[in-house]
Amino acid sequence: MKGMIKMLTCKKCGVQLNGYEKFCSNCGNIVEVKENIQRKDIEDLDNTLVRIIDNDNSEIKASEATVAKKKPLPIKIFLAVLIPIILIFAVFFALTKEKPNKIGNRSHNILSGGLVAQQGHWIYYVGDDGIYKTRTKGGGSEKIVDGDYYRGLNVIGDYIYCQEGGEKIYKIGIKDKSITNLLENKISTLEDESGLMLYNTIEAVTDKEIYFTLFAYESQSLYRMDLKDGRINKIMDGYYPVVHVDEKYIYCYRVEKDLYIID
Repeated sequence: MKGMIKMLTCKKCGVQLNGYEKFCSNCGNIVEVKENIQRKDIEDLDNTLVRIIDNDNSEIKASEATVAKKKPLPIKIFLAVLIPIILIFAVFFALTKEKPNKIGNRSHNILSGGLVAQQGHWIYYVGDDGIYKTRTKGGGSEKIVDGDYYRGLNVIGDYIYCQEGGEKIYKIGIKDKSITNLLENKISTLEDESGLMLYNTIEAVTDKEIYFTLFAYESQSLYRMDLKDGRINKIMDGYYPVVHVDEKYIYCYRVEKDLYIID
């Protein structure tokens, strides 16, 4: 340290020296400089202060790091609460969402004329002047289309498949109320000289196909029409009212005969 007074004494006899002697002029002992000892003590003190300051800085930095780590905790808590809520709503929506029919109507309804069909929370029925829908819990009715003689109602998704009299098979949009003639008048009610009539009846409707019987003069045949491309194929000759249809088989019977399963 600059400007510091040199304090040199003889360690053996204690005589104060001028600071330049290497040997005591009184006893001849080697001189030990106390200034160096003080400097060393001061340096040790400075080092101690530096370590204390560094430790304080380390604690501050560690505290800041701890705070930085603790900041994401509210986000984690928020996500931990939000995710289960989202999952609950998703499951509730999936369970309560109205699922489209895979089979448009029950066989006994079809055999009785098919005047009523149900899908989810809605009932579709034939009124005096058209097709209506109403909720299963009750309430007012809404007319979908006008018409006098609809039969064989089958509901699949956003569409009603039905026949008007024995002439045509229609696809009716529930939302846009559009009417499409699926058979394009290929099968219609005709009357020849003998008075026999040609007409068709819907036997069953799935989400892929329509099954119908064509009554032609003195013969009948069971047909299948693809809902995607409109292709019509004959399944078999004869009158076979369809009881049920699944992904593999058609369950039907012949009047006054046995029950049949058709692949």
